[in-house]
Amino acid sequence: MKNKQKELILLVSDFLQKDQEWVEIVEEMKHPQKEIVLFQLLGKQEVAFDMKGSFVFKDLESDREITLDGATAKKEYNQAIDAYLKSLKEAFHQPNIHLMQETIDEPMVSVISKFLSKRSFF
Repeated sequence: MKNKQKELILLVSDFLQKDQEWVEIVEEMKHPQKEIVLFQLLGKQEVAFDMKGSFVFKDLESDREITLDGATAKKEYNQAIDAYLKSLKEAFHQPNIHLMQETIDEPMVSVISKFLSKRSFF
């Protein structure tokens, strides 16, 4: 007799990606017997950039550095991150996949409680 219980997969990440790597990973894990819960945790400045002055940003993967003025970068960055977060939400809007987008200043227990209050499992 086959096991009919669902599996629960929890992933916690910033889900910032190059190309569509996270979307592809989740697509590979999808199965009717799996419930996938994604907790996307970002810093407040990652969600709504509002820094003033000049900053040097270093890409930790490529070591590339760029210097930007915070006021100049604010509008473009905020539009780009808003579009990205919306596209991620759309990509994961599928049966058995749940995306919770929160900031890291929110205690993890609150994030999980918020999810559980919206959802009854299996």
